[in-house]
Amino acid sequence: MKVNKSDEKSRVRAPRFRPSERVVVNSKTIGTYLTYKLSTENLSRSGLLLEWQQNRPIPFIENTILEMTIDPGANILGKPLQCLGKIVRRKESNARSGETQFGVSIIQIEQEDMEQWHSCIEELSMKGAEEIPGIEALRDHGQLKAS
Repeated sequence: MKVNKSDEKSRVRAPRFRPSERVVVNSKTIGTYLTYKLSTENLSRSGLLLEWQQNRPIPFIENTILEMTIDPGANILGKPLQCLGKIVRRKESNARSGETQFGVSIIQIEQEDMEQWHSCIEELSMKGAEEIPGIEALRDHGQLKAS
C-alpha cells in the first residue's frame, strides 16, 4: 500500500520524553545469544531512542528486529519489560566518537507489559520530564526549515 505524502505529514507522532535517569535496555537480534546494553536518550508510548556509547561496532541496521528487555534491573519501571522492537532509524553521532543512536519502534509487547510501559510514560509526563518537541513543533516555531 502506497502512503500519500499528505497523509504522512498529517500523522501525529507520540510525544517523546527524556527521563531524568537513563533506562537500560538489553537488546539482541532474534535468535542470537550476544546481548548489547544500550541506554535511552528518550522514549514515547510507541518506542525509544537508544544510544550505544562504545567505540565498537554493533550489528544493528535499519529494519533489524530486536528482542529487548527494558530496565532489566527493575531500577526505574519496577519490573523488567520484554518486547520486540524494530529499528526504524540509525544515526552515527558527529559530536561524540563511537556513539550510535537507534530509533526503535515497539512492535510486539504483552498486554501487561504494555500497560506498565504506558503507565511509565504517563508518570514521566506528570512528573514534568522534559518533553522533546516533534518535527512539526520545530517547524511551527521556525527552528527547522520546511522541506
